[in-house]
Amino acid sequence: MELPLALFLFLRDEGCKPYLPQRFSRKKGQTPNIKDIQNTRDILSASKSLIFLDGPEATRSQWIPWEIGYIAGKNGKVAIFTAAKNQSDITNSEFLSLYPKISHQNGCLIVDKGPREKIELYQWVNT
Repeated sequence: MELPLALFLFLRDEGCKPYLPQRFSRKKGQTPNIKDIQNTRDILSASKSLIFLDGPEATRSQWIPWEIGYIAGKNGKVAIFTAAKNQSDITNSEFLSLYPKISHQNGCLIVDKGPREKIELYQWVNT
């Protein structure tokens, strides 16, 4: 199973209501139109948070900075889950270092908000 779908299913099983753009929106390579922009805005407006699944392909998207900025401006609830095994595999992602990272620890997803501030993902999403 590919990682985006596995993360989607894990979040759903944890009681979250995830949205996975690659499964539910326009096809890769198609030029976005007004409807795509409005759909994305509607989804982000209804969202409590944004979990960005970072990897070599993800940072190439021109939508990512807009989506992250939208949620960061709305409520600041953006966290990064890194899929790459090696940080050097990720390029053009300097702005991602501004947000908390998500890690897998003892069967739980943990949001690392600082040196002594860690919280389970479900709690972070719902607080």
